[in-house]
Amino acid sequence: MDGLMEKYMAAVPEVRAPNSTCGEPRDDAFNILRDPAASDNPWPGLLLQSTLGCLWYWCADQVRNSLNWCVIVNFDVFLAGSIKCVHVC
Repeated sequence: MDGLMEKYMAAVPEVRAPNSTCGEPRDDAFNILRDPAASDNPWPGLLLQSTLGCLWYWCADQVRNSLNWCVIVNFDVFLAGSIKCVHVC
């Protein structure tokens, strides 16, 4: 793994713009969790977005499955429970 890191850090294109860092490897190229504010990949936002998206999908799927199950098993029980919940609220 050390040889890979050394070769990666030395891999620089031969033709590039003068006075430019374009094409040079970053110093933190092998760090998984980079600086959240100054990096090119905002990983805290990605983690938050994916967590909320997955939670939303899971909750919606659970509601759909429970409603589907109630309708298939016994619609009267589902209707009575719904009316009771609406009356209480």
